[in-house]
Amino acid sequence: MFRGRDEVNLAQLALISVQSRVPETFTGWARSYEHNGMPVEVTCRTLRGHVVPHGLDNDFVVTIINLFYEAGCPVDDTVRVSAYRLLKTAGFPDTSRYYAELWASLDRLKSAQYVISRGWYSKKKMRYTDETFQYLEKVTLTRGNELDSRSQLEIRLPREIALSIRDGYLKPLDLDVYHNLSTPTIRAIYRVLDGLRWSEGQYVERVQMNVMEWAARLNIVSDIPARILRLLEPATEEFKRIGYVDEVLTEGKRKEQQITYVFPGLTDQLNVTLLQELIDRGMYPGVAARHLIDHPEERAVQDAIARFDAYPGKKGNPGALMRDLLLHPEKYAGVEQKLEGGGRRSKASERPKPAPVLAQSVPEDDALALPEDPDERVRVAEQRLSLFRVWPLLTGEDRDNLEHAVRTGTVALPVLFALLLRTVGENKADIADKVRSLVLQAEEDE
Repeated sequence: MFRGRDEVNLAQLALISVQSRVPETFTGWARSYEHNGMPVEVTCRTLRGHVVPHGLDNDFVVTIINLFYEAGCPVDDTVRVSAYRLLKTAGFPDTSRYYAELWASLDRLKSAQYVISRGWYSKKKMRYTDETFQYLEKVTLTRGNELDSRSQLEIRLPREIALSIRDGYLKPLDLDVYHNLSTPTIRAIYRVLDGLRWSEGQYVERVQMNVMEWAARLNIVSDIPARILRLLEPATEEFKRIGYVDEVLTEGKRKEQQITYVFPGLTDQLNVTLLQELIDRGMYPGVAARHLIDHPEERAVQDAIARFDAYPGKKGNPGALMRDLLLHPEKYAGVEQKLEGGGRRSKASERPKPAPVLAQSVPEDDALALPEDPDERVRVAEQRLSLFRVWPLLTGEDRDNLEHAVRTGTVALPVLFALLLRTVGENKADIADKVRSLVLQAEEDE
């Protein structure tokens, strides 16, 4: 899975209209809605002869943001790239039609000026601010007079956007999913919805908003909720088909109607092997799972595990060391050199890169290392439940029932472990209820 990044304000504020095409008269817009509990006003005005950004502009902006980040956020706020690379990175073919689309898009983005009141979050200042800027500050063609595969571009971002990216106000963006969505409109809706799903540094499992405010944010021009929902239906169906959303719910009447997007559990596609490796090295399951969700690059996790195993110093707090290795690999460059000299590699790095594993799968190591002694099985079960912070929530009767079930083999340890891995990140009381249900069901089936 190829992950990219997006600037959070741009994703959430939806400054680019979701329509694939707009009339020549659509030269500006103004909208008001509630954003993070605050009233926000956003206006867009374009230079004479231009229409508002729309359609493929989203695709090119996402690409420019990622190229800027990958280049180390240059101090002059400028992305230097060939037109060919920009086009291919955005997922489009190398044809004259798309070079023309790219040039028209850059021209629109350069001509559009935005005024944002109380809606631009400054990570550095830790508050919402008012900002005015063009989506692109300047576009220069440094080679040739027409855009083609040999053209070189210099694209300068406005200071506000560049500073926000440099300050790290970013969110993950699954470019593999994004590029494979079927239309510019659906990609644009996905970008905004995925932005709204990002809250306080992590993804939430549902997003709810008023249908009219959702339409205003997306620049859908209609005051009839039923028509708005019909216009959203193709995106809704595609999101369901690819598994991005589980369901979309509506409730209420007329303009008070609410729409709720319910997303799959974040742990459904966790790589259980890597999760188990991190837990074995002292990380709490919830912390390990959260890291894998927010930082899904498996190679980086495997490298950190290998450095942990090769670490020459005392591991007084192994979980804290493992987490620091994941978050700050640059601090442990010396450990990498020792690793090349013969340090022990982790099981994760010795294996071929694993495919994503469903969280209900049983880790291979657990299946091979199950204790035969009943007392040892009970001890391992208690240890694992304590590690997941579920054991304290079980009553004395719960523990007796579980001990009996594990001792007699009515509840197999792999099944118990799979349940715990599948529910990482859920409310601990809910997990305890699921453990009780597992024991009860096993007893009834016996």
